[in-house]
Amino acid sequence: MAMGQGGRGGSGGGGGGTRRAAAAAAPASSRARFFASSAPPSVAAAVLLAAAAATSLASLALLLRGLLFAGPEFYDGVECEMTWSAYRFLPMRVLPLTPPSSAAPPASPPPPSADAGTRGRERYRLLKFVDVRDPRARRLLETSGSMAEDARSERRPRRRKFDLDVSNGSSGEGGGEGRPLEAADGWCPPPGERGGGEGRSNNRGHPVLYVPGHWGSYSQARSLGAHGSGWTRRGMAREEEGRIRERLRTGRGMHDGDVGGPGDDSEADFASWWEASHERDLEGFVMDVYTLDFDEEGAALHPSTLLRQAEFFARAAETIADGCGLSVEGARTGGGGRRRRGVTVVAHSLGAWVVRVALRMHPRLAAEGGVRNVVALASPLRSVPYAVDAGVHEIARRVNDRSEGEGDVALISISGGLRDETIPPEACEVPPPSPEGADGSASRAFLAPFASHDASLDEDHYGMDHRAVVWCHELLSVVRTVAFSLAVAADRGLNATERADAVEGMIVRRTAGEPPSASGGASSGGSNFDRYREGVRAQHARLLRREGRWKATSIQLAAPYRLNSLLKLCVVAASWHAIATSFRPDSGRPHGPVRRLAYGVLAVPILVTLVVWTRRSEGPSRACFGHECHLLLGTAFALAQLATLAHFILAHGLFALVAAVRKSDFPSGRTTPPSRWSFGVVLSSLCDRNLRFFASVSFPSTAAVCMGINAFNGDFEDMAWNGTTVAACCFISSLLFLAFKLLCLMCLPQRANSATQRSDLLVLLLSLAKATIGKAVYALALTTRQGQAGLNSYDDFLAAMHSAVGAIGGRHNEMLACAAATLIPTLIAALALETHKDMARNAMSRWDNTKRAPENGNSSGKGAAEVNSLDKLLAKYREPTPLIALRLILACWCTWNAFVNLPEDDRLLPIHASIMLVGTYLKSRCFSMEAVDVCTAVSNDDLSLQCDFQSSHTKNE
Repeated sequence: MAMGQGGRGGSGGGGGGTRRAAAAAAPASSRARFFASSAPPSVAAAVLLAAAAATSLASLALLLRGLLFAGPEFYDGVECEMTWSAYRFLPMRVLPLTPPSSAAPPASPPPPSADAGTRGRERYRLLKFVDVRDPRARRLLETSGSMAEDARSERRPRRRKFDLDVSNGSSGEGGGEGRPLEAADGWCPPPGERGGGEGRSNNRGHPVLYVPGHWGSYSQARSLGAHGSGWTRRGMAREEEGRIRERLRTGRGMHDGDVGGPGDDSEADFASWWEASHERDLEGFVMDVYTLDFDEEGAALHPSTLLRQAEFFARAAETIADGCGLSVEGARTGGGGRRRRGVTVVAHSLGAWVVRVALRMHPRLAAEGGVRNVVALASPLRSVPYAVDAGVHEIARRVNDRSEGEGDVALISISGGLRDETIPPEACEVPPPSPEGADGSASRAFLAPFASHDASLDEDHYGMDHRAVVWCHELLSVVRTVAFSLAVAADRGLNATERADAVEGMIVRRTAGEPPSASGGASSGGSNFDRYREGVRAQHARLLRREGRWKATSIQLAAPYRLNSLLKLCVVAASWHAIATSFRPDSGRPHGPVRRLAYGVLAVPILVTLVVWTRRSEGPSRACFGHECHLLLGTAFALAQLATLAHFILAHGLFALVAAVRKSDFPSGRTTPPSRWSFGVVLSSLCDRNLRFFASVSFPSTAAVCMGINAFNGDFEDMAWNGTTVAACCFISSLLFLAFKLLCLMCLPQRANSATQRSDLLVLLLSLAKATIGKAVYALALTTRQGQAGLNSYDDFLAAMHSAVGAIGGRHNEMLACAAATLIPTLIAALALETHKDMARNAMSRWDNTKRAPENGNSSGKGAAEVNSLDKLLAKYREPTPLIALRLILACWCTWNAFVNLPEDDRLLPIHASIMLVGTYLKSRCFSMEAVDVCTAVSNDDLSLQCDFQSSHTKNE
């Protein structure tokens, strides 16, 4: 449509007087709208507001009760007694992994790496637990000297691992004596004569390797080590202490699981021995405990950390197996029977995933007898509730796919029960292979209260909290018995399924009083997984019956593993609010914002509650997963309502308040010339401006922050300056710049930022945080040489797992994939919103100048009226139906999976960003130069539009 000249005239006048007059007229109109909307609401609206206020207060009261009273009272170790020990941890030399026996030796040594200067320093450590009263530890304590760790050294600054120079075995600090233990130091005593009798001499214990979990400490192994030696109480009787000390000194009456003759290698013989003499042999069973120091790194944040820890675990397990003669080479000289016993691994929380990934990466650990048995304590083996990175989800899915087995390994999982506030018991079971033992491995799951108490399912035992699992005296006594059973069963040649059945039979007979059977517990009352799920259901039912529905709801609300669901529910609330405001804006309606708040606070929780009720309904359509199956409907409603309130407080409360403080409707800036008022031109100008800001300010600032963080962690000397470091800093800088851009857009005033836009921005911000926090940790690790040293193994693992992430070649594949799939779409959407804001500012400036031009003869009041007419124009905008349909599909999918942590959650961000980009582009066409000139001409009653059908145009059109 061609424009008449009258519509474009008068672009020069106006001045400051007319703008001040328009600003003075605008408050009068705002006051009129306020008093017009302050009329008393209807009866239905009053009931709606009362219901929303009452349920919101009830949800807040339940949450506060759970956080302050019910939660701390329930999530504790009240059912446990503390284990006491006088411990020391001695650093050990860790050997490099030996190549497989079938592999040919390399023709020439590999070329030196660029990181050779840091390869001589270990990132992690292997330590041996010793009790200072143990007579076997005196010589080892002298060898370690000041490098021995105790309660005082645990409070020293972290990063002690860099003080350990692997090349020469000395302390990098130079001020202390001592060195790491080596095999020649005899940290694993030679075995005595095989076979029975009270007079045999064997002062070595069964090697047990403790693996800490996410942010876990090596010192958590002190209680397990105390149970290994027998000193578990602070005030033990003098006679009992003397008996333990004499047994450890002479080796008489103690053993490492070697209690049977060489011919007792059947499951029936094992059952007969267990009933006849296991109590007597258990008294002399000693465990030599070793532990790993991961420097309290979080393995769940990114798969590279998980794989790096798994690689070190493989080295540590092989070091212990070689030093104790449990490997294939050691067994050739020390007796073939001991090779079958292997190293028993006790893993806490995410440490079990480290072990399982290591067994998948290095199958020879199980094939050669190095690792035969794994005991997982409060480990989320079915799914990882706190996993925020899609790579961790992918590893979990592929490891749980038992088509490729973990070898002849028996996995015993013991959950913390309902009192575990970090890992729900529903996540601690392992999906069994089909058929059992098809991959060579076997797994069993047990609840801690039923494993550690001589009690039936009807008694009031709920377990212990996540930290109490590693020091609970009753539970660790059972762990010692389980390790003893597994070691003896492996020594007798039982396979993984038979060993798991033996442990299950021992626990089932202990808790339920069932008669012994040759097949262990597998034949009593259905499968192990059916009994485990029944035990979890019984705990939930008993808690509800004993504490009541309101207190049980408060207890469930206080569990930290609900945080992921709370974040997803906040995204759900923002998505539904954006749909509602896009379909039916509240501008001009009486009590519009208040009604919108009341509807949202009630409608979203009701919808989420109906979804939870539908998913957990019994029948073939049952779709609940994990702890969702035992979620109370009141808990679901309260979580959804709290998330909705958080959405309104953040998007339409806090950020709206910041926007109201601003002095002008639009940020100050240069107005684009009228000849360049197109969406593409303004977007290109913004891209150029932001790119220059990124290169001059954002990137240097981020590099300085990364240097400061590494200096604070003690890694400044390990900083790498190469292309990988530049790429990592660029990624972190892009992420921070994007988050800052989204926050600035949320703080724009109402005229430039509608309610729909604020809700959309909150969805982007929350989804961006969930999808990229693991990648940011990974990128920060790549700024050091130690972090870059594990890149090749990470890429190799992704390629071996046929990962979609590994399809992009090069060392920066993870960051490239995240930037292409997440950062770039979100950044384009943010720049499109900023383009919309600039075009609106330009349109406002041109429209005001046109209306206030002296030659048009307009008054200042006329200009203020046109400002209000612009608001009405914006309020009448409707998104196209296809975009609203896409929003509905995304919102329904998020609502259906609100309580499930899925890797597909990351796909929400680029799709939502694309919808915002298209919607913003369509909405920005209202502020093009042609649209503003048309509106100006119509407002001036200048209908001389240059078209063929001038008579068909009216002012309303």
